Amino acid sequence: MVNGEILSALGHVEYFLPNQILIMEGFSRMNQAPAAGIFMALPLKIKNGSGSPIRPILLA
Repeated sequence: MVNGEILSALGHVEYFLPNQILIMEGFSRMNQAPAAGIFMALPLKIKNGSGSPIRPILLA
C-alpha cells in the first residue's frame, strides 16, 4: 500500500475470496484505538453486488 492505495491484490483473488475468507483492510488511525473493545463490521447491502464497503465500529 502506498499513500492509502492498494497496489497489488493477488492474494485476494487467488486465495482469500475463493476460500470464502472475507477481507477487511485500509483502516486508518488504528494507533488511536483503545487496546480493548468490541469491534463490529456492518456491511452495506448492494443489490447484485459481490462485495461492499463496511462501516467499522469499535465500542470501547
